[in-house]
Amino acid sequence: MAVTFENCKNDLLDRAGSPALKAYQEWQNRPGYEKVVEFVEGFNHKVLFELKPCDVLYVMENTEHALGDIRKENQIKEIENFTCPFALQHIFHRYIENAGRIPTWQQFSRWIQKQAYPHWLEEIQPLKERLLQQYSKKRVSDAIQWRLGKFYYSALRELDLLVWLRAQSLDVKYHLLSDVLLRVDFWIDDLLICIYFPNKRYRDGQKGRKPPAEYFFNQARPPFRILDFPVERQGFGRLWLVSDQSKQALAERIKTEINSGG
Repeated sequence: MAVTFENCKNDLLDRAGSPALKAYQEWQNRPGYEKVVEFVEGFNHKVLFELKPCDVLYVMENTEHALGDIRKENQIKEIENFTCPFALQHIFHRYIENAGRIPTWQQFSRWIQKQAYPHWLEEIQPLKERLLQQYSKKRVSDAIQWRLGKFYYSALRELDLLVWLRAQSLDVKYHLLSDVLLRVDFWIDDLLICIYFPNKRYRDGQKGRKPPAEYFFNQARPPFRILDFPVERQGFGRLWLVSDQSKQALAERIKTEINSGG
């Protein structure tokens, strides 16, 4: 199985309505975004849908700690808020499709420092130079690793959930366009699945700083069903993963929605 940009466009974008189309067209025409638009519109997820739970387990058992001894107090607001044309999700999934496997933290760190350097670390250099006038080199370096390490765990969590759901015979789909631009984590038929950890800073029900999928799809014809589902973290040692209880609850809810047909 593979999910191409055309699949995502046909399933979601073509019927999404004006808010999603407007966001897509603005992204397409944004100055400096030509390369990432070309990348996303040509990107196929194939290896992603061949992964098994044992592949995720292997990575979890062999990865080094992405954050080391860095703590939340080491973060710097400007680095946390930094954006550039290539999102970290683009870089992560490009690795998976190129390498044919999920990266450990060591592999992802090397990838972003070498092959993917122009897409993120090079882009953040001007900000880094400005921050070095206020902070020590180590503090800035730690803040960048904090941002990257947090992302890595977030990406691994989403990947683990996708692979687990598919292992339950739920044919959920994923594409970078739907995730990064339209805020849809997965979809299956006309059901859009959006997961979140209850957190008032980002999202609490319908509240939060990121536009939810409802904003992009509220004018869809025919309409989509949108499942906003809160999940909890695993316990000690695997805090970045979705808990087994939440996985089971989500799977049951998806099955109920599919069987009900809306």
